Amino acid sequence: MDGFKSIGRETLFSIASGLIYAAGQWLLLKLFFVFYSTEIAGWYAYAMSIIAPVVGLGGMGLRPILVTDARGQYSFSDYFAFRKICSAMTFIALVVIYLALPNPKVEAEGLTLGFCILALARSIEMVSDIVQGEYQRQGRLIIVFASSVIKLVFGVGLFGLMAYYFSDVRAGLLVLALANILTLFAFEFSPKRLGYSPRGILNARTASSIFWLSLPAGLNLLLVAFQSSIPRMLLANSASLQLLAVFAALTYLGVIGGFVSNAIGTAIAPVLGRQWANSDFRGFERTLLAVLIVDTFIGVGLLGIFLLFGQQLLATMFSREVATYSSYLPWVAAYSLATFWSSHLGCGLTVLRRFKTMLGLNVARIIVGTLICYALIHYAPLKGALAALVAFPMISILPICIVIFVDIKSARERNHSLKDLSVQTSNA
Repeated sequence: MDGFKSIGRETLFSIASGLIYAAGQWLLLKLFFVFYSTEIAGWYAYAMSIIAPVVGLGGMGLRPILVTDARGQYSFSDYFAFRKICSAMTFIALVVIYLALPNPKVEAEGLTLGFCILALARSIEMVSDIVQGEYQRQGRLIIVFASSVIKLVFGVGLFGLMAYYFSDVRAGLLVLALANILTLFAFEFSPKRLGYSPRGILNARTASSIFWLSLPAGLNLLLVAFQSSIPRMLLANSASLQLLAVFAALTYLGVIGGFVSNAIGTAIAPVLGRQWANSDFRGFERTLLAVLIVDTFIGVGLLGIFLLFGQQLLATMFSREVATYSSYLPWVAAYSLATFWSSHLGCGLTVLRRFKTMLGLNVARIIVGTLICYALIHYAPLKGALAALVAFPMISILPICIVIFVDIKSARERNHSLKDLSVQTSNA
């Protein structure tokens, strides 16, 4: 019962943080449509399709590993120092990749520098993410909520002012990067709030150990990010940046429910970690099942909202041009539900430390989903991209369930054997 009370309290703050973040992402995309152009909005979506996989790999999945590290295998200082190194390397890699790629042509000038600024902002967010993970582990997601509010007001708010007064998108992106830097160092990374002052030194042995532990998780995040990036890249190069902007707007409506679902996942991760560490297998199963049921209600609710108000939502949130594509929204609802299930089952695999299994499943998802997307995108660009998004998570749901079931069964049998051995030893 205490576990579920903890989930409820932390879920409220996590959902609130997710909604604030979602509002910020929506406002950013909306501002691109309103103050710049559909083409520039498409460029932003294309830039994020490059950034997301690299940040996924560079992040190495450290936050869920930190949060579920119930036995204290490494200290927060170790995780933090390792993430700083990863963040710097990620920024360098992003700049090199963007310069090397045959990027779609855009009429606006200076977007290479704009990409570099956007990459810097995301690299800073990587450091912020691991600090927020420590607050999450401490059960203090209210700090994460406050941080989200600060970034919305100062980051996105000032971006809007820059977009209104200046036609150069680089000015707005620079404000975003500065807001992330100030929030991290002036608010989040405070020894007083953390309760201690993390050391900044990471010895080579610990770094190597964390690297090999987290590498499978980083590769998994790379592959997961590719699942949304591949359709975007194919749309940008096979169709147009304008159609990519529409795709980004459509899929964003699924992201709204996704942030609620992710918030639930954020709250249950430490609970699942404690239940597994304490051999509470029944509680582990009940927690996962309850979350999957909630996911189903969220997915069905999204479908109903899209069918009733989809066109009005798209017109209000983005533009009338985007609203003409409302018939594609049921695909977005299907993609959202499949993603919720896959994501929360993935939390279970993370607790079980089944990173290599996740890696294999994600490779299969990438191969099948990319083939579907490539086959359909030349005939029906938007529908092909959306069909690929639905296929990506659906492929792995049943295999993940089987792996979790087998691991729980094996753990139970192992516990029973240890108990029997203990009884025999005490009798002897």
